[in-house]
Amino acid sequence: MSNLVTILTCSSQFELATIIPLLEAEGIETFTKDELTVQVTQYSSAFGGIKLQVKESDAEYATAILKEKGYIAEEENTPPAFLIKLEKFTSEIPFIKKYSFEVRLLLTGAVLITIFAVLFYYLTKPDVYDALVDHTWCVEHINYKGQDYMPNTHEFKVIFRKDCNEIIVFNPNGNLHLPGFNSRGVYAYWLFDEDSIEISNADTLAKVYNGNYEIELSQRQLILKSAETIIYCKTNL
Repeated sequence: MSNLVTILTCSSQFELATIIPLLEAEGIETFTKDELTVQVTQYSSAFGGIKLQVKESDAEYATAILKEKGYIAEEENTPPAFLIKLEKFTSEIPFIKKYSFEVRLLLTGAVLITIFAVLFYYLTKPDVYDALVDHTWCVEHINYKGQDYMPNTHEFKVIFRKDCNEIIVFNPNGNLHLPGFNSRGVYAYWLFDEDSIEISNADTLAKVYNGNYEIELSQRQLILKSAETIIYCKTNL
């Protein structure tokens, strides 16, 4: 057994009854000394009271807990119990345990921040279908068979902003409005399937627009890729 260290002296079993559960809840095994003597004699002060002991390896953490709970007077510059527990935890993590506590703390914090950031991104990431139908997408340009083209629709259109002359509108009923090329706008149908869509029955420019498209969606950009056509869009917001 490890050496035992006295961390607190109590005058009664009643006092111990409130302290021992605090330590055991943290996984710290406790021991008492002179408890029977005090019970028999009823003179606690004559024998120095009941000694609360823990293993030497747990003494620093146990003392910090009791200081934090007010059972031991807090000394200046004594680290809080949670920091001692964190120091002990990080000292057992492979790859970083060789570094100082400050460095381990920074690395652990960076990992936790990254995890929370990734979780936040995926939890708040909009549903692909909702993102398509909830926005009017401005078409920046279209690549067809490796050649870039700027659409130019000849019809009345609402200009959302100066850099948004051409748009794609995904209607929930399956209708789709696409830009023309020195022509009127194109009307087609679209069908959503997980992270892809199928565009079909385009009334003009069918060779350009009809096909199955992979969807690449970020917060403000949409890219649709088929075998021959890539449509580059951004949200009008």
